[in-house]
Amino acid sequence: MSLTEPPKQPLEVPPTPSGAASALRYTGIPPSWFQKRPKLPSRNWLIFWGVLGSVTSLYIYDRRAAKRIKDEYSEKVRWRSEEKLNPLDLPRKVRVYACRWPGDDDHNRSMKYFRKYVKPILVAAAVDFELVNGNRHGGLARSIADKIKSRRREALPPDHPLRKDIQTSNIPLPSVGSSQQKQEREIQGGTLIVGRHTLKEYLHGLRLGWSEALNAVDREELLALKLASDGVLDEPDVSDSKDLIADEESPKPRTGVGRTSLPGSPLFSHVLAQPTTHHAQKLSESQPTPQPSESPMIPQEIPPQPPLLLLSFKNLIGFRYIPHMIVDFFNERKRAKEGAEAAYTLIEGHTRDFVPPEHEARPNDLSAEWFATELEGLEKLADSLPRLGSQSGDLDFDIKHERYIPRSYDKTPKEIAEARKRYYEALPGKLVVARSLARGEREPTKEEREHPPPTEVEITSERFKKELKWQEDLDGWRLLRAGSGVDWDSRFTGALRVYRPPPESASSA
Repeated sequence: MSLTEPPKQPLEVPPTPSGAASALRYTGIPPSWFQKRPKLPSRNWLIFWGVLGSVTSLYIYDRRAAKRIKDEYSEKVRWRSEEKLNPLDLPRKVRVYACRWPGDDDHNRSMKYFRKYVKPILVAAAVDFELVNGNRHGGLARSIADKIKSRRREALPPDHPLRKDIQTSNIPLPSVGSSQQKQEREIQGGTLIVGRHTLKEYLHGLRLGWSEALNAVDREELLALKLASDGVLDEPDVSDSKDLIADEESPKPRTGVGRTSLPGSPLFSHVLAQPTTHHAQKLSESQPTPQPSESPMIPQEIPPQPPLLLLSFKNLIGFRYIPHMIVDFFNERKRAKEGAEAAYTLIEGHTRDFVPPEHEARPNDLSAEWFATELEGLEKLADSLPRLGSQSGDLDFDIKHERYIPRSYDKTPKEIAEARKRYYEALPGKLVVARSLARGEREPTKEEREHPPPTEVEITSERFKKELKWQEDLDGWRLLRAGSGVDWDSRFTGALRVYRPPPESASSA
């Protein structure tokens, strides 16, 4: 009997790899990798790669468009850099004004905006520029006013008493030229204003420079005279000193150590130098009988000023503007376009008259007399000052961007009041320690040996610096707060001009 066996199935021979698989089979790569069929990723991966690809594409497109705009305008003005100059000629020079945005700790943010979006076009056209940045609120206005008053002194006759401190060089330099040539070059160069906050400081400094007397006492001198005569740091009586030591744990703000006024206190001798005191006495003596030759009249007209280019700028601060920041991050091409067009307008040099306002804002005098000394008044100052709306004309430049000023900036007077209150509450105790150690009434403690307390002279200097800082911060807040308006003088009409975009025919050519 024979057993029937099923026929044997032929063995399946794996397909012979071909192409890249046959070449890579000897590299150690598992064969299953070549036989795996591709498939779509999961839903979550598709969402991730889709969002990542979209965001990356939008970023790349935006940056390429911004670079293309800069290159386009750079090529449009490059021919100006190829023009030949005479050996004694100077290139065009633009003065750029920028200052600290209200409520921002970075004082250089508006200047960075100029360097990033406007500077490349000016460099391509071989236009020189001078950067003037205000590091503190109101500092740019004071700097502009001081510079204008210095020029007014230089224009006085050589034998005028107010020219005694001016040092002029008797050596003629061909590259410098006369004062008239300097003024003509400044007018031809122009002025660039970055943002509405800078326009406020510029026009305010311009008005102060052409309105204040040339023989006015310096702000620091006025403050030092005021602090030296207020009696806060005067020596108390013996009975008062005992009461002061007993009440040291609960001092009262701004009461002072004593009330005996000593105008000639030697504590401020390092702040008020002898020429300053002599100058103040000279001014007080000359007040009853003023002489026209020594006190020049305020000019009725202002000479033509360099044309202004108003560059729009806004600074987003705070969590509530995070959505705006995200949109601006992917809209770099818009800022590049605005900066390039502003630079092109400045280079072409077409101007128009400055449109005056319908009504003038109240003067924002940066004077020491205005500085409030009552703590209650400072705390309520933000609510007492009026808020101006539209002034019409060119003074409404970037007025819509005032809404981006942080709300916390309105708390500046209250913060100053609280800081002054804390300082003057701790001041009597510091004076008692400094005087007792200086007179040898007691030995210093171990902590005082390791960390010596401030002396009476150091306390006086510290008080002067703090009061000066508080005064400048308060003046800057009053000038730059939202709704303060832009300072204006009727004499500006006809003296100010503004750059306007060139005609379409010129821009297309």
